[in-house]
Amino acid sequence: MDLYSRNFLLLLCSVLLCFHWCSSSSTRAFDIVTFNTGLTPNNFVRRYQARKEALQSVLANSSADVMCLQEIWLQQDILDVLNATQRQFPYSHRLDPTGTPGQQVAIPQTAPCQVARLAAFFQCVNASCSQYLPQGVPATLGCALLRCDSSMAALSQQCIICLSFINDIIDFVNQVCSSPPTVNYDTTHGLLLLSKYPLTNKTRHTYHPDSVLLLTRGYLAAEIDGLGPVACTHLSTQSSFPKYFGPSEFTSFEQLHENETQQLLQAFPASQTGNPPVLVGDFNHGPHLGNLASEYRASHELVLKAGYYSPYVDEVGNCTWCTSNALTEFTNAPSIIDHVYVRNGIIVSGAKRVLDNNKAVLGLLPLSDHYGVQLTYPSETTRFSQGTQSPRGTPQGTEPSQGTEPSQGTEYSRGTEPSQGSTAKLLLAAFLVQMALIIGQWLL
Repeated sequence: MDLYSRNFLLLLCSVLLCFHWCSSSSTRAFDIVTFNTGLTPNNFVRRYQARKEALQSVLANSSADVMCLQEIWLQQDILDVLNATQRQFPYSHRLDPTGTPGQQVAIPQTAPCQVARLAAFFQCVNASCSQYLPQGVPATLGCALLRCDSSMAALSQQCIICLSFINDIIDFVNQVCSSPPTVNYDTTHGLLLLSKYPLTNKTRHTYHPDSVLLLTRGYLAAEIDGLGPVACTHLSTQSSFPKYFGPSEFTSFEQLHENETQQLLQAFPASQTGNPPVLVGDFNHGPHLGNLASEYRASHELVLKAGYYSPYVDEVGNCTWCTSNALTEFTNAPSIIDHVYVRNGIIVSGAKRVLDNNKAVLGLLPLSDHYGVQLTYPSETTRFSQGTQSPRGTPQGTEPSQGTEPSQGTEYSRGTEPSQGSTAKLLLAAFLVQMALIIGQWLL
């Protein structure tokens, strides 16, 4: 073999080695997305079926590495989303691991509601809330919270979920939830965690397992190869409910929400050794910034005091719950309630609002009443070389550029992680090429 052939083969091996190194988990950055899908089968968020079909198509073509999805309330919807996305996201985590993507979920043979208790509840509804029946199920349940709370509290969790997700007021009045269901109403917390990379140490947590709530809440957690621990969650909120309904140890949704925040922070302290946790989801809380309304501000500040920050809030500042969204109701002020929280000192290389096309569904509507948030999280090799100060690019109180509706979100770049990663790769490649030439000369 002549000199040129040997050098060429050595150079080829070096380049292949470099590519292997560059694609390893320690040098890989991660695009992390949180998105509340608003898939409420009672059409609480309009055009449920059309949005579900559009969402599956969008997710199947997503470039994200990790996605935390909220408000996929039905087991069947979770299986349908998994079936549509399993090529793009071969790894997933959900509350109930039974069922096969692409197949029909098993339907329980027992009724969600006990006949006698449901009859007592409807006796109160007919006497006190009949004027709300023409307005639909959500309005009627809202009245029941105010006037029939004691008989409602006697219902089981599965029964309340069934009542909440009925779309047809006639079915509601006919008490179909006292018969064997045609839909699986087992709780899902509405959560689904999708990943392009393997998941290990998967755990599930329910915030209030011994209490009956309007909607159950919790988190999914897993270790993601090269990234570390990720918690996917959706915290409680009052929303359109006229009265508190939940565990008796609390007297308001604010207290309930704060307790859930504390449970999450206790499970995932920012100070833990190794790769720091990333907290992702619809937190239903956020800061007051400019014309953005504060939601459960005390809970948001608990997260900040625990050693986390939201780069999207600090550097982008556009609403995720927006009055300009045609599907958003029950608010007169925009806010940021969807977050990807990272530990102080971790400098991300990009953040933007995503899934915010206002004509994604039938050319008329957005995918959901929420917009998504995407964060580019640094690789393991650069994650701990950014210093220890909490990066706060936008001073608290600076007017954010709220109100814009970019088709692909507003981006920013910190300018640190990409250049470090590229420089490291170039230096390694140059070193390997030089070593190849030296070895080639020595062999001759």
